[in-house]
Amino acid sequence: MKKNNRKLFTAIIGILLIAVLSAIFGSKLNSITNKNFELAGGFQLVYQVDSSDQLTVEQVADVLEKRLYNFGAIEVEKTIEGSTVTLNYSGIEDSETVRKYLIKTGLVSFRNAADEELMDISALKENMPFMAAPSPKATEENPNISLLYILVGDAEKFRTVTTQLLFEASKYLVVWVDYEETMKFEKEIESTNPAFLAAAMVTTALDSDAYITSAHSFEDTKNIVATINAGALKAPVTEIGFAPVDATLGAKADVKVFSGIFASVLLIAVYFVYKYKLPGFVSALMVLGYTISSLVAISYLGVVFSTNIISLFVVSLFVGLAYLLHISETFVAIINTGRLPSTALETTYKNTLVNALAALTIQLTAGFIGYIAFKQYYLGYAITLMTFAVCSGIFFVLWQRFMLAALVSSNYFEAKAFGFRDSQPVKTVRFTELVNTRFHYVAVALILMGALLYVTNVKDYLKILLSGFLILAISTVIGGLYLKNRNRSNDLMILAAGTVTAVLGVMANGMLFAKTNEITVGLIYSNAAIALALIAFVLSQIKDQFSEKARGKLTDVKISNVFEEIFDTLFSEVAVVLVLSAIAAVLIFGFVLSFDNLGYTVLISVVLVYVVIVTGKLWLDYTLKNSNRPKSRKKRNIKEVKERTIFGINNPN
Repeated sequence: MKKNNRKLFTAIIGILLIAVLSAIFGSKLNSITNKNFELAGGFQLVYQVDSSDQLTVEQVADVLEKRLYNFGAIEVEKTIEGSTVTLNYSGIEDSETVRKYLIKTGLVSFRNAADEELMDISALKENMPFMAAPSPKATEENPNISLLYILVGDAEKFRTVTTQLLFEASKYLVVWVDYEETMKFEKEIESTNPAFLAAAMVTTALDSDAYITSAHSFEDTKNIVATINAGALKAPVTEIGFAPVDATLGAKADVKVFSGIFASVLLIAVYFVYKYKLPGFVSALMVLGYTISSLVAISYLGVVFSTNIISLFVVSLFVGLAYLLHISETFVAIINTGRLPSTALETTYKNTLVNALAALTIQLTAGFIGYIAFKQYYLGYAITLMTFAVCSGIFFVLWQRFMLAALVSSNYFEAKAFGFRDSQPVKTVRFTELVNTRFHYVAVALILMGALLYVTNVKDYLKILLSGFLILAISTVIGGLYLKNRNRSNDLMILAAGTVTAVLGVMANGMLFAKTNEITVGLIYSNAAIALALIAFVLSQIKDQFSEKARGKLTDVKISNVFEEIFDTLFSEVAVVLVLSAIAAVLIFGFVLSFDNLGYTVLISVVLVYVVIVTGKLWLDYTLKNSNRPKSRKKRNIKEVKERTIFGINNPN
């Protein structure tokens, strides 16, 4: 065949682009700051509250926590012992500045030029009364001009106060923070660093949001706003301790975890290249591109890196590897039948591409619903789910197809480069033997028991848990209706059963590894949403493979043999992916000796395998039962004919 230099050049450009993106974004992983205490160290602040009233101490602790978050903390852990409040936080680099503002009372008052109080902060919006912004009037000579936005909550009160000022000789509205009787506006207005926050002359009655020029630089104004927006302290506090703290998983835990991620990617790449040659090389590049792009993307989107997010990454990688391995295995198997690589490529992607994109769309839908409707509980997880779905679609599905097609079309490589072997012994997991054993009863009993215990331990978070179930239910219905329309089968019920199995399995794991707090409840929804995408892909692939293999007259023996071949191959692939995912989990969490997260991630992968088994078993039982349901039809002068149908393929008896 004539060699196609253009296609080869396209493939080389694709390889170089992956390398460049990996180098650029890979270097940014070191600069990620949004990590929780498990992966990154932080600081500890200890305060003594000047009050013995427990409610007052708790209010002070809550305000201090909010202030830390307003200053950019990634995570804050607070503990209260008597009148002592301890705050551990991460993500803030300039702790010295923050400490100066944390101890301020933060009491806001609006006064006139005679220092008479006109109103307090209650007239403004409760959650965000102020905002700070650089002034458009800032110049190189005077760059520190800033604006203070006043967000009005009680319009009637604000209009009354501003109307009153119109009738005073001096029409100044002055915003004070922690006003003291010794402070005088007429004196402070002459100062280069006045004690008040901002002041402006009122020229018209106001009943809506307004802005005035701040008396301080933008940085100072921003810090003051971060302080007062968290609320005022009901009692004075004194700082009695400040010290750095190490990450929960040890020094440089983040570096070790990321090192484990790339070590696992390297081993996965070696396996794919060794097993599948050129298609494996393309798959290895996609795994690298997906890993770096997805991790960097969620960091830029504000997701806090934690062991839960890393575990979710491994689970999403499981699904991606399952797709890549299925594509590679199918492509190489077709080549080994003697077909040309171009024919093998066309056959491999005949329906697989659509099936994969549809499955990822279901995962994207689950993430989107969680982001829009339940962002209070699932914001980080929803962003992560959507990001993983988009990156999977780009690298595992579209870019992988593009790269492999370019290499095949270049005609520079013979069949052996694509994995052709003269002899090819194939070892498969016997699905029929697996499903006919009694292990299902044991597995179901353990899962149900663990799920029940999980629910009893998270009863305080049932509202969050149920909202996650609602997201999954909506996504399952959407995905099931699509599959039912496409496959002409009862996919909705099978998809629902598989999703319920995934939910119960993840809940049982959560109980086993003590992930039963408010933060980890979101893992139920997240892992089950990824499982939902996997189930949808598996259902469509089973149907398409049966339609491809079931040629000619269908007998009971042939039906049985075709199904056996499809399921044996499917579960052989899943078993390999399980091993690869387990290795990844061992490398990632083993480096930091986090055996609970290691066990949790591996068992979630086992749950995914079991979900596929349940889905396959239900699909097989339903399909065979449906195909054996005789239908009668009578025609003129023709005796009655019985026929069976599987996926629209008729078999006259």
